[in-house]
Amino acid sequence: MPTLPLFLGIMLTSTTLPNPNILRAQVWILTDNPRISLKFGDNQMVSGSGGCNRFTGRYRLTGTQLQIGPLASTKMACAEEIMEQESKFFQALDTAQQARWDSQSLVITTKTGTLQFRPPINPCT
Repeated sequence: MPTLPLFLGIMLTSTTLPNPNILRAQVWILTDNPRISLKFGDNQMVSGSGGCNRFTGRYRLTGTQLQIGPLASTKMACAEEIMEQESKFFQALDTAQQARWDSQSLVITTKTGTLQFRPPINPCT
């Protein structure tokens, strides 16, 4: 099975605890696929886009330990490749174990690898 760029397979050395205010301050964009995003809400809810469908669910952050799910999503159909990436993304979020802040990135470690997110690029800066 080919490796999708969705899973970076790299482990960054930062152990900085994610600041809940940083997590909630913005939408996070998956570094390898700008169609995929997530946003952490004030009420322990997470939402975003899997590339085709919107999703929502609960999250819990205790120190660096992160739990996400269960997730619910819309059921739109897209190209098979996008649907496969989205399915893997949702599965990865369901197995989230740790979150850490590394410079300008949010890194979520899951049972299947790591997901690296960045803030949106602001064209006005």
